[in-house]
Amino acid sequence: LHRVDRRQRQMCIRDSAETACFREERDVLVFGNRKFITNLHFAFQDDSNLYLVMDYYCGGDLLTLLSKFEDRLPEEMTKFYIAEMIIAISSVHNLNYIHRDIKPDNIVLDANGHIRLADFGSCLKLGVNGKVQSNVAVGTPGENFNCSALDLISFSYCTHFRLHFTGNSPRYGRWKGKVRDGV
Repeated sequence: LHRVDRRQRQMCIRDSAETACFREERDVLVFGNRKFITNLHFAFQDDSNLYLVMDYYCGGDLLTLLSKFEDRLPEEMTKFYIAEMIIAISSVHNLNYIHRDIKPDNIVLDANGHIRLADFGSCLKLGVNGKVQSNVAVGTPGENFNCSALDLISFSYCTHFRLHFTGNSPRYGRWKGKVRDGV
């Protein structure tokens, strides 16, 4: 089975940031480690749209798996998924890209229960200084920040707060500083 991701060409032409993200998403899918990211079969376009044809992952996503365990996975399962997430995120960073939107619903599961990092629509190429410049407020907050650190903040959110330890989200607080400190 396959999944088709479609984007309107007109939107990409009008918005240079959207064009860059689509191109970078495609590049990560083409050159990335196919054991840990979604598998791209075809990328093509017609007069109206751009298309990415990828594998469909019947195992669902990590968010759905969490809900089956009342938002708290058993410790051994948590260790397994943490190890696979570290490898998946590292494989993207090794290509000099940052994902910027790591969260349980962007981590899909294959038929054997192994993870695949998905949704590279917010992904950006790292500059020579290890940072990105973006005016698009998507994914993990932070402008001109050490980008690998942003993915690690998102990863720590997924692992510490969602996978095993508390089952609670740190993103709810009366003021931004409290929320940031929670992450």
